[in-house]
Amino acid sequence: MRNKKLRATTIDHDLNYALTLPMFLGEVRVGEDQTLVDVVFDTGSDWLVVPDSTCTNCDGVLVDNSGARQTDDILSERLYGSAALKGYTYESKVCLSSQRDSCVE
Repeated sequence: MRNKKLRATTIDHDLNYALTLPMFLGEVRVGEDQTLVDVVFDTGSDWLVVPDSTCTNCDGVLVDNSGARQTDDILSERLYGSAALKGYTYESKVCLSSQRDSCVE
């Protein structure tokens, strides 16, 4: 698979492009400041991968996780198709919309 980048700035703006990808794309709001981030919903796990503001080679919106709680000091590695991800595990508030009842922590 070629390296495809999400071109959407909202969940509904590039439907034709999203339909050609074998994945579910969307947006979530992360942290107390509700930073809007485009994500790939991994239906095969309970992980949500969000690019951290300290990432030096990440595309898209980067999230300041300084207010989130790091769950451990172990550097995790995940492989998703052609993507290789490294990072730490955090717990933070995540919302599907700007409504409070769409949030989990």
